[in-house]
Amino acid sequence: MRQTDQPHGMMSDMSSDIEMNWEPPDRFNFSRDIVEAVAAHDGTWPALTFVDSVGAIRRFTFAQMHDIATRWTGLLRESGISPGDRVIVAVGKRPDWHAVLLASMRCGAITVPCSVHAGGPELEFRIRQSGASLVVAERASYAALQHALNRLDAPPAVLYVDGIEDSLRDFPRVAPCENTASGDPAAIVYTAGVSGPPKGAIHTHGSMYGARLQAQHWLDARPDDLVWCTVPTGGADSIWNVLLGPWSCGSQIVLHEPPFDPIERCDLIERLGVTVLCQTPAEYRAMTRVDGVDRHDFTSVQQAVSVGEALDLETVRRFKRLFGITVREGYGQTETSIVIGQPPGLEPRLGSMGLQLPGQRVAVIDDWGQEVGPGIEGEIAVQTQTPTLFQGYWDQPDVTSAAFRGGWFVTGDLAIRDRDGHFSFIGRPEDVIGSNDRKV
Repeated sequence: MRQTDQPHGMMSDMSSDIEMNWEPPDRFNFSRDIVEAVAAHDGTWPALTFVDSVGAIRRFTFAQMHDIATRWTGLLRESGISPGDRVIVAVGKRPDWHAVLLASMRCGAITVPCSVHAGGPELEFRIRQSGASLVVAERASYAALQHALNRLDAPPAVLYVDGIEDSLRDFPRVAPCENTASGDPAAIVYTAGVSGPPKGAIHTHGSMYGARLQAQHWLDARPDDLVWCTVPTGGADSIWNVLLGPWSCGSQIVLHEPPFDPIERCDLIERLGVTVLCQTPAEYRAMTRVDGVDRHDFTSVQQAVSVGEALDLETVRRFKRLFGITVREGYGQTETSIVIGQPPGLEPRLGSMGLQLPGQRVAVIDDWGQEVGPGIEGEIAVQTQTPTLFQGYWDQPDVTSAAFRGGWFVTGDLAIRDRDGHFSFIGRPEDVIGSNDRKV
């Protein structure tokens, strides 16, 4: 349950720092400057509540996650990983996913997240396009991964997370962290490939720092919150909302391995005391259709947001009527993170995606890169100095150049902006929208 009193010590300082500072420092590494720092300050501070495949619950502190991550760092380095190397991570909703991403950051490597359900062709494409030298995966991906590896002249090394605990114990609990610059690449996150092959959006360590913006000003995450973002690992939403954003605020995360079941979801929200809920529209709709759902006590939930696709008005109304909670929307792309959102504490305007988030710079522009006036249709664009904006597309300089116009990254989505700054989505010129590329 969210407390009325403000947290003390480092966590209070963290909240005020997030509120005031949007520009990343010259040097930043999320694994060192957030996770290790919190662990050093308070070894008991909760980081993760994990519900495994059979429903058993395990809890991890920041200190425990840091310990696992440093051991993984040793394993990655022993496997030959150096700064700048690409590491594909095809791991599902389990603490290893967090630990491997943190370890990759500590090594100064570039993480390439991938769905645990990716098939052979998708894995082959990402390995080839990124030039990955290591794949970290689950045994469940063995067949698909072998299909990909057999088609490569120089296949990368592979580590499987299943049953690796004994091997990790051989590595020390202390592992140096690369002193990465904020401009150094930290991750390559692939787009959905709606209008062509997927593109690898490069996010820097500075982007990792900027993740606090949407956590603070859209999720409204705080140090005493329990944040449950239900999206699968492998895409941009999981990077921002199942790792970087909540932990930047000192919040605890829920990680749920079993497949979605609306009855279990309602039970766990009540049982765990979830305070911030982030789900897809389909999940919200399913929850409103559960028999007797109104018997569940959702008083712990302070904020609810929707990701992945547009949320229909009927679901918003039904969820509000059943649980007394207004589900808010937001907008972003793989390249940007969430840059527009319906802010917490204000009643959302019907038909509006919301306002630009603090620290972001978003506009509606014309074909010449000039901002248009209120009520005039144009393309949503994000200024190049925006903290969470990607650096470019991996190994695609021409495609990168074409995505920018007059100091703006052009999303390709059409919208209008009213005099109060509210954005309303119109569509894409070709009327094709991909769920990984539009997050409303």
